[in-house]
Amino acid sequence: MMADQTTERKFTRGPWVIDASSPHRSLYIIGNDVHVATVPFIESGAMTFANAKLIAAAPDLLEACAEAEKYISDTTPDGLGDMLRAAIAKAEGRS
Repeated sequence: MMADQTTERKFTRGPWVIDASSPHRSLYIIGNDVHVATVPFIESGAMTFANAKLIAAAPDLLEACAEAEKYISDTTPDGLGDMLRAAIAKAEGRS
């Protein structure tokens, strides 16, 4: 079963970007001039930036999953369709 493509997304539209100019020990994720998230620095600065990059990519990843799901059959033997639908549902707060 395909996701309803007419469902309006209720999150801040992308693109989301990383703002490292905070005077605090954190990174901000900004989307359309809105503060979407704060990623606090942890021991590994590289891990902090990796976490921030993953969060900033969320709108693009959701859009890519929704587009890919249109082409996946319910009978895909590798479970890819189920995986995509589960990821979309989680992102949309339906699971």
